[in-house]
Amino acid sequence: MIRSESFIGSWVWLFPLSYLVHITEEYLGDFPRWISRIWGVETSSANFLSWNGAALALMTVSVLVVLKTRSFRWLIVAFGTSVLINALAHLLGTIVTGSYSPGLVSGLVLFLPLGAVTLRRAWVGINRRTFRVGVIVGLLMHAAVVLLAFGFARLSD
Repeated sequence: MIRSESFIGSWVWLFPLSYLVHITEEYLGDFPRWISRIWGVETSSANFLSWNGAALALMTVSVLVVLKTRSFRWLIVAFGTSVLINALAHLLGTIVTGSYSPGLVSGLVLFLPLGAVTLRRAWVGINRRTFRVGVIVGLLMHAAVVLLAFGFARLSD
């Protein structure tokens, strides 16, 4: 099967942009308080902003690297996987708790389509090995974010 050389383009800037919107929604909705109420994990809004600011900076640098270096295309698949999982996690959290999970709206309006379209474009635009690596890294990335958030929250007590 012939793969497209145009899988990556300026559209990948949608990742840091949508992440900024998502962080803003979570912050304004007081996600740290919501997660504390649901999971018993407490953290400050300042810590929340610090972690997410660092993640946003890392994502932005990653997008620059991806745009300059073809061999890092798997990172966009990883981001697509991670934001898709995040959107679904907010939806599941809202359904299970019967309460608004801050980040739900941007998750459904931005992350869900961005993740789905990215994975679809990658499926037809890159080789299967690169796709698989990206999906696995995306799964690990999301798991690491959850574990680190819980760990950092416990350390800040």
